[in-house]
Amino acid sequence: MGTDLDAVLALDDAWNAAYHHGDPARMAAVLAEDWLAFFPDGTAVFKADLLANMNRTPPPA
Repeated sequence: MGTDLDAVLALDDAWNAAYHHGDPARMAAVLAEDWLAFFPDGTAVFKADLLANMNRTPPPA
C-alpha cells in the first residue's frame, strides 16, 4: 500500500507529463474541478483557462 507521499509524487509526475507533452486531457485528469492558481502578479488562473491555453501554446522543447 502506498503512502501519502507516493500519491503526491504520482500526481506530480502526472502533472509534469501532461505539461511537457502539452496534453490538456491528461492535465484535466490531474486537476480538481475547482483548481485555482495565482501568478506572482496576483493574476488568477482557473482550470478551464489553463486547459484552453495548453491548446494554444506549443509544448516546451
